[in-house]
Amino acid sequence: MNLKKRLNYVTTLLSPSFINFYLKNKQTPVADALTYVKLKKEATAFLDQYQVQTTSGEKNNVIWICWFQGIEDAPPLVRHNIETIKRLYPKQQVQIITLANLSDFITFPTILQDKIDAGLIPYAHLSDLVRVALLTKHGGTWIDSTVYFTGTNFPGYVFDAPLFFYSNTQQQNRAIAASSWFIHSDTNHPILVLTRDLLYNYWQTHDTLDNYFMFHVFLTIACDHLTAEYAKLPRLGNVEPHLMGKVLFEQFDEQHYQEITALSSMHKLTNKFSKENQEKADTFYQYILNH
Repeated sequence: MNLKKRLNYVTTLLSPSFINFYLKNKQTPVADALTYVKLKKEATAFLDQYQVQTTSGEKNNVIWICWFQGIEDAPPLVRHNIETIKRLYPKQQVQIITLANLSDFITFPTILQDKIDAGLIPYAHLSDLVRVALLTKHGGTWIDSTVYFTGTNFPGYVFDAPLFFYSNTQQQNRAIAASSWFIHSDTNHPILVLTRDLLYNYWQTHDTLDNYFMFHVFLTIACDHLTAEYAKLPRLGNVEPHLMGKVLFEQFDEQHYQEITALSSMHKLTNKFSKENQEKADTFYQYILNH
């Protein structure tokens, strides 16, 4: 490659249009780090004048699970996960959030609701907005519909702390501090309130999603801004809860299953898989559906 072509190549890589394309289409530590820098820079003025929420929170034992189309149309794994949670936590209210009942629990700012109605916000990010709005207003526990429980053996702080989420322990990605598929919170926790407000502030001036993990990046920005609050949070790594998902369509092995469930009683799975995988016999997936 001659010098002119190299310069053109570098110029393209550094152009705002290419960077924006990269951020929107790549989920990598580099893309997340670039998104963190970009979003934090855009939010500088907002953060400088932000008044930290000091309202004391209240506890709520409701479990929030979202399936926008209604549980009747949910995949078998989602329905099974929900029934398992209800069986394991009979004393807690399990509230299914759908598009039909969403307005019974939360109200978004008008400009954000208009963009939701216009279809500018994909369902995956809408669920991020829903979880942070529900937890700041009502408190309780958000559990993604793809989370499978094999027991209730958790440290007490998982359900007792003012705020708990699984921490990202992968050193190569520091732009994302935590997972969002399980969050337990009192009402009005400052970190979640700031995360919510950063998201609302973003959508005032944007019509597209910068990064699939934008919620996680804003959550990290909130943790970095409220260092004293973040330091109080209990930490539990998010690696073990992902182990079951990595073998979901492998041949079932009882010993391996016991090893995984001994490490974690909570398992982040997925409902994005091929029909071919779904129909494979004697897999971990098939075992889960039948137990």
